Amino acid sequence: MKNEIILYRPEELAEHIEVRIDDETVWLNRHQIASLFERDVKTVGKHIGLMYYTIGQRRGLNLGGNKDRQFVVGKDLDNNILYVAEGDENTYLLSTEAVIDTINWISENKPKKCTAKFRYRQPDVEVKLEYLGDTILVKYTGVKSVTPGQACVFYLGEECLGGGIIKEVRKNGEKIPFL
Repeated sequence: MKNEIILYRPEELAEHIEVRIDDETVWLNRHQIASLFERDVKTVGKHIGLMYYTIGQRRGLNLGGNKDRQFVVGKDLDNNILYVAEGDENTYLLSTEAVIDTINWISENKPKKCTAKFRYRQPDVEVKLEYLGDTILVKYTGVKSVTPGQACVFYLGEECLGGGIIKEVRKNGEKIPFL
């Protein structure tokens, strides 16, 4: 595969954009995105942000002058608002339940209790599972930064049982509205 993007436009609007391609990912800066979508660079800069932040993220926020570290705790995509809280023990980082869908079991074993991982380097968390048709309600005690759209993987000891996608995050039975 050649490292180029071809834009199919009438000849008078033809445009050449040099991009960086890593495996199957194309990287564009704001000026390239503005050119590609025929928008002003300021407009792109205003709207580009939220998709690049993850719940629990603390690096790259560029918020100075604070005593404690800052963490992303929520996003409002409709209003382009990023919710940030101070301190790594902030209760806004914690949840107690998650609804999992798009489940893929690789084991015949479907326990009511097991452990789960919600983030890559996070230690295993003890969970209780409630099977609700095509989804699973996962209950746990105060886990940080559980994020819709990310994976939840279930384990029984060393055995990987399967996993799914986090559809919804709750705290004490109530959906967290800014996730």
